[in-house]
Amino acid sequence: MGGNQGAVRILIDGRMFRGRMHGLARYVFATLQAMARGAPDWHFGVLEREGAFADLAAELPNVEPVPVQADPFTLAEHLELPRRVAEWNPALFHAPTIAVPSGIRCRLVATVPDLTPFHFPRRGWERLYFRWVLAPALRRARGVLVYSQHTAGDLVENLGILRERITVTGLGVDPALARAVAPAALVDLRKRLGLEDGYVLCLANPKPHKNVEVLLKAWDKARPQADLALVCPRAAWLDEVLVSAHRVRRLDHVAEEDLPALYQGARLLVIPSLYEGFGLPAAEAMAAGTPVIAARAASLPEVVGQDGWLFDPKDPADLAWALANLLHDPERRAELSRRGRERAARWTWEEAARTHLRVYREALR
Repeated sequence: MGGNQGAVRILIDGRMFRGRMHGLARYVFATLQAMARGAPDWHFGVLEREGAFADLAAELPNVEPVPVQADPFTLAEHLELPRRVAEWNPALFHAPTIAVPSGIRCRLVATVPDLTPFHFPRRGWERLYFRWVLAPALRRARGVLVYSQHTAGDLVENLGILRERITVTGLGVDPALARAVAPAALVDLRKRLGLEDGYVLCLANPKPHKNVEVLLKAWDKARPQADLALVCPRAAWLDEVLVSAHRVRRLDHVAEEDLPALYQGARLLVIPSLYEGFGLPAAEAMAAGTPVIAARAASLPEVVGQDGWLFDPKDPADLAWALANLLHDPERRAELSRRGRERAARWTWEEAARTHLRVYREALR
């Protein structure tokens, strides 16, 4: 075990990060990085798979990777993790997802990104997991973190967690998204992805709560003279719909370094989800100056506020109307772009780190 012997020792579960920056991985990686910089006299361990945090540990001497084998939501994690946590001997263990292994004996802080599996269960055991595993863990935790006021209310209403024990932490937005991308780079990205100028962007997945089906119905109804760049993994139902879809270009994945150009090259971002714990693509698009059309659902009105266009996510006609209006109103788009940039300036990983460190300090009292 490394680190200064007198340092406060915090152990964080980083198993969800394995080289690809999906939402949870970005949250854990970026918050840990900002906390380690903001509290250089603390020592941060991070449970990892496949050397995922080696580069961060090389950059920051107070970050120590702690290798483990068990995946989240497996029986193995309940056997391996309590042992590894006890060996590392932290003052506090932070479970940043709803995977909270039993048998952790030290002080606990937990983050609940959202309650999507509770509201949109894909397996019969998911709601039982929330009620019989997660809820008791949250009640014994010294602190509970969520991304939005909406998720805080969700925990109170559905799992009976006391509101005063919950802290809302915003997420951060990479400053690179706000830095202007050279026009040549925008052209190069469009060529590589096969997109026409002025495309509309959506980052999603084919799960029901992402509501891609309503977006495609609205797109077909509006039939705009623009491409829809749909960054979304394949699914059988989606492949079938896309056969006859109007100017939709599905992309499996866009590299991290291409995100600033992807956002800035878009005329609009659409986020049609029925449920989000935060809605990071909306915040990232705003930072990039891209106007946002978002569902009037869950946390999205909280994130977008009056600085984007909200629509009824169950009504394709309402979304089609929003698309038609904004695509034909450059002045309104320019106004939303300006206001979105101003709004997004509040979301920084440094601020998120300060909130986390405050919750840790309170938990250690």
